[in-house]
Amino acid sequence: MKAADFIKQLKESANERPKKETLKFFKDDDGETDALELQFGTVFKLAKEFSDMSLSEINKLLDSKY
Repeated sequence: MKAADFIKQLKESANERPKKETLKFFKDDDGETDALELQFGTVFKLAKEFSDMSLSEINKLLDSKY
């Protein structure tokens, strides 16, 4: 299980709502962080599917722009 696969599936599950609506909740804009329009339930379900991901792959997720 790879971090890239997890992010790909997150992107495929994202809503079509404009990101502007979500980004207004971020106080600091670092110019790098991006947001996906996802419900927590979707993220949790996908996280369960990837629960066997190695720590090195999890670190890649933490370093991603999402």
